[in-house]
Amino acid sequence: MSDQISSEIEDGLIQEILNHFTISDDGKAEPGAGNIFAIWHNIDILNSVLQEKTDFFKKLKKNRYSFQSESEFTYRVEFIDIFKKLKGDNKTSFKDFEEEFSKKLTAIAKIEPKEFTLIYPLNLKFVKKIESEIKGDKFGIISFQDFTHEFLDVRRKIREAKEIDDRKTELKFYPLVEICNNEFSYLVIKAYARNYEFAVEYATDRLLRVLGLLTLAKYGGIETSTISGRATKLSKLSLSKVLVFGKDGFINYSYFNGKIKSLEEMSEEDLDIFSGFLKSINEIASKDIVRILENTLTSYYEASTDDDIANSFFKYWVCIELCLLKSEMITEKEIIKRLKSMLIIEDKYLKLRISWLDKKRNNFVHELNMDILQSDRNLVKLISESLIHFLFYKRLSNNYLRIDRIHLDLKLTCYPSSLC
Repeated sequence: MSDQISSEIEDGLIQEILNHFTISDDGKAEPGAGNIFAIWHNIDILNSVLQEKTDFFKKLKKNRYSFQSESEFTYRVEFIDIFKKLKGDNKTSFKDFEEEFSKKLTAIAKIEPKEFTLIYPLNLKFVKKIESEIKGDKFGIISFQDFTHEFLDVRRKIREAKEIDDRKTELKFYPLVEICNNEFSYLVIKAYARNYEFAVEYATDRLLRVLGLLTLAKYGGIETSTISGRATKLSKLSLSKVLVFGKDGFINYSYFNGKIKSLEEMSEEDLDIFSGFLKSINEIASKDIVRILENTLTSYYEASTDDDIANSFFKYWVCIELCLLKSEMITEKEIIKRLKSMLIIEDKYLKLRISWLDKKRNNFVHELNMDILQSDRNLVKLISESLIHFLFYKRLSNNYLRIDRIHLDLKLTCYPSSLC
């Protein structure tokens, strides 16, 4: 049976969605009572069809515009306007939908980009102000005092709103009070976008790489050991909200996780290591290596902040696969071969342990076998860090490290030396 969706099914999907709309007396198309959830369900299916058949997400990204996630009402609104137009014009085919959708993408491209400032309250105990960049994207880490002085005096705005009985403004700013913590750091990133949703998406993507570098700076080379109880995550670095500012001030905010319960502390020495990592990644000329490192750092951060040992193990393993250029054309067996070939072996059991770890990875992925030890996670963590350092400091060129192959005669001295 072919996975290709037929034009008959595509047309049927459009017609089913349109059947849930009614035309009001003033000529407007509106979802019928009780039909909105059916429309959402079918639009989610339509979204999958569009992803399979078109590059519309790529076009949106190129135009620095973002639809909301599937769980958000406004995500469906992007499509519902199109269906209202189709219903009013009595057009019912998938081709008709594609034509209207193409017009929408064209209209999006004509929107003037704006500069947005994104502020992330970060449970990193403030040590010193940092102003830096990661591959051209400038960011800063500032104190609570700098944040309130430069961007938002929440309590003053609420007090002024109460004085003039401006309930709307009061409610707008009140939820922000909980992020005012004089021990927090505030990470500031600017982004140009055609809507603030894309600005959040883009800036958060960049931020996760920064968090990966911060985590590596503090926890690189560290093995965890739990005498009693359940081993959990290594790093406490966590996002709670992002505050979005435009030219005229505060626009909106979005939630990430729950409330932050504890602070992550980093010394000035840790932050100096972090600055060294930034300098290193910014000096890498190869776009391919930078792309690999950026994806790897995101996975490294996610692995280091995951409460579950098995999930953490798997995400560190993803770091290894990314560094060793895993792709659809390269088997897991080839990845293990590459990894073993890059190790200077002093411990005669290390290659065997790598094979055992690969087996545990496969059992977790295919059988949800979570029989993974803390020592297993420690080893894949240290190997992933070794590969990240290798890409940082070997300064490989595109002629040496390529997307489709890696020179297997390279030798990697493990970091730290206790690994080998």
